[in-house]
Amino acid sequence: MKLIINGPVKPYYIQMLAMLFYPGEKFPEGAEAESESKIAEVIVNSSADGVRSSVKITDGDKSSDGEAYLPIDGLDTEKLINFSAGAAFLDACTRLTGHTPPWGMLTGVRPARLAADLLESGMSAEEAVKYFTEVYRTNSSKAKLAVSTAGVSGRIVTPESIKECSVYVSIPFCPSRCSYCSFVSATSPKLLAMIPEYLDALISDIHRTFALIKELGLRVATVYIGGGTPTVLNEKELRLLLEAINPYIDGVDEFTLEAGRPDTITAEKLSSANELGVTRVSVNTQTLNEDVLR
Repeated sequence: MKLIINGPVKPYYIQMLAMLFYPGEKFPEGAEAESESKIAEVIVNSSADGVRSSVKITDGDKSSDGEAYLPIDGLDTEKLINFSAGAAFLDACTRLTGHTPPWGMLTGVRPARLAADLLESGMSAEEAVKYFTEVYRTNSSKAKLAVSTAGVSGRIVTPESIKECSVYVSIPFCPSRCSYCSFVSATSPKLLAMIPEYLDALISDIHRTFALIKELGLRVATVYIGGGTPTVLNEKELRLLLEAINPYIDGVDEFTLEAGRPDTITAEKLSSANELGVTRVSVNTQTLNEDVLR
């Protein structure tokens, strides 16, 4: 799909919306884009009163338009721009394809977290559901599910749990980008070459973070090494990371290593994980095709 964007909306955001309707779509640039039969034209205009967006989607000999206007209503400018552009894009693509995404414009985000933020701001459950349907363009059943889940989560937070924390260790690199992925990650050879330097800084940060946790008198409940793809690290690099974390895991309920890509898993990496205290490995479902899984 060729993207033509006029206004302060990030191309990555539009790409994620497009993949709701065209899964696995590619977004070439330059000369390659000129031969594309699918074109998305996005225009975003901001004013002192609000943001107006218009979108035209062309797919071969078919095309459709979408428009949206959102007044300034306590939202920061970036969110207002995204919501306006997202609403116009969803309208245009829905008319063209006949498909209505049940979660509206929400991609790469936990809906219950957004619902919890709305409830914590003072909204009632009914008001939060209305916000989901009108702003995020979710259908009513998904909106009610998100708000209900947020309410249940809120009741789980107890005075005891406030004395606990979880630690997330980020490895934001991937060997390549999966077709279903809606997260920003680094895959180019130039960026992958930064891993050794990044790992040195990360290990220093790990020691500082666990020292602060001890100073605050908190108990570490869980540790999660996530990505990107943490197992993109080679055997030596992964072992260095696990050795840095290992002294701090006494008493944790769970220590997870995300091994998102099966093609990055080796026996040596799993052996180090087992030896250095990992209790859970998370392997992403890349496919449900039985032949490929075997």
